[in-house]
Amino acid sequence: MLGLETAEPAEHPSIQLDVHDVNDQGTLGLGSMQPVRVICNGPVIIWLVVPLSLIGVTLGLVTTQNPFDFMAILGFLSLIGMLIKNAIVLIDEINVQLSEGKSPYDAVMTSATSRLRPVSMAASTTALGMIPLLPDPFYVAMAITIIFGLLFATGLTMIVVPTLYAVFYRVKATASE
Repeated sequence: MLGLETAEPAEHPSIQLDVHDVNDQGTLGLGSMQPVRVICNGPVIIWLVVPLSLIGVTLGLVTTQNPFDFMAILGFLSLIGMLIKNAIVLIDEINVQLSEGKSPYDAVMTSATSRLRPVSMAASTTALGMIPLLPDPFYVAMAITIIFGLLFATGLTMIVVPTLYAVFYRVKATASE
């Protein structure tokens, strides 16, 4: 059969899946998402930020002619965490503004402008921290993935998250604005 060899599952016990472990991990994963759902009303908005990073990651890897290898995948997984944090910070600020009695439109606009500098500075320092990894052939794909993905997606996050929040929650500008 084309040089492929099959083995009985008993020959490789380390490869066997334990259904109980998968169930435990799934429960743990879903359980860890619950605080995000309680803190923020928009987990869908938060997760919609992740595909935005693919544009920057692809642009960076293609421009520098690096493959999307294992280290790039690790960089992408790290990048997802950073982008989710940025979206949570923005949506949490909107919720704080709403709890202080601001109109939904004012809360979205104020939050987007007040969180722009902190989110941009956090993204910039992370990207600058990746620069020393660029000369290392082992880490270059990871560094490029994080740098390009983070800078590109952070810019889009600051535009897309308030826009999606306004669309999902039907926020309209008042007549005086």
